[in-house]
Amino acid sequence: MLCWNPLLQTYSCLKQLVDETCIPNGESSGYPNRLVMKHNVATMERLYLYQASLAVWGLSFLLNAGSSFATGDGGIVPLLFAVSGGALVLGSGYESLRTDPAEFTISAGSLFLVIGTAFLILILTVLDVVFPL
Repeated sequence: MLCWNPLLQTYSCLKQLVDETCIPNGESSGYPNRLVMKHNVATMERLYLYQASLAVWGLSFLLNAGSSFATGDGGIVPLLFAVSGGALVLGSGYESLRTDPAEFTISAGSLFLVIGTAFLILILTVLDVVFPL
């Protein structure tokens, strides 16, 4: 059935969309192919997402330390931020090269938590650098 007029055929279109729930190997996923299979994030290795998030944490620490050093506010805290940020970036790069992605396990909830906090830290650090208090 062709969904050419969504106002008249809403129920038919939704029913057709829900009926197409088969994954190519024949198992039913419970989700429509058109919505889920084209935008499948699960094909990306979780190891690389995790390590990239840790690298974003490190970059935000380095950015914060760099802005402190640029304003002349040196001290132990910016120095520790710079050292820990560099260690996070180097450590995540090393781990992503040395670890087998097939052996790496992390739950989806933990992975989303790490990714979400990485973006939050990066956004807050950029805002702090652009609009200092």
